[in-house]
This record gives sequence, C-alpha cells and structure tokens, in this order.
Amino acid sequence: MRNDRHREFRASNGKEYKWKLGFLTPEVLAIITYFQHLLTSSQLVRCEDSKLIARFHRKGILSKKPSFLQIIEDEEIREEILLTFIWIEDVRKERERRNRHSAGGS
Repeated sequence: MRNDRHREFRASNGKEYKWKLGFLTPEVLAIITYFQHLLTSSQLVRCEDSKLIARFHRKGILSKKPSFLQIIEDEEIREEILLTFIWIEDVRKERERRNRHSAGGS
C-alpha cells in the first residue's frame, strides 16, 4: 500500500510495517526550529499494533549532533529496516527536490 505520506512493506518475519515520512520542507524548518525533531523524523511502526520500531533522528538546523537511525524493536529484521529506510529517504529527498523546484528554487 502507498500514499504520499507512508510506505508499507511485509518483512521476512511475516509482519507488516509502515514508514511514516517526516513532513516539513527545509524552508519551513528554517522558521520552526524548536519543534523540528518532533515534526520531521521518519518513523517505522508495526501495522498490527502501531508499535514504534525505528525512528530517524534528523540533524537539526542548530544541532551539532549527526543524524542517525534508531532501531527500537524487531532487531531480527534490522537489515530490512535499514534497506527500507534508505528507500524512504530517497523518496523524501526527491519529494523535497520537486517542492523546491516547483517553488522556484534551484
């Protein structure tokens, strides 16, 4: 299943998972810095119970901490978590490029 905000997949353990993509563009983030980490992190949840499985902590505008992917549960599928994360980040970056282009950015 696919929509503009989420990507779902079935892992090798037979369970379904959903990546919820962060939703703010860099232009908006320049205005909203305090709540940035709450609003922009992509999260992976298990579909059957909405349990948080992994979260991407994106580097903040004013933060010196690097971005990182935190795997909280279901470590037996960590390779699938990592591969699907790379995929959804590519989707998110492409969406941001399109948004900048349509807004007249470079």
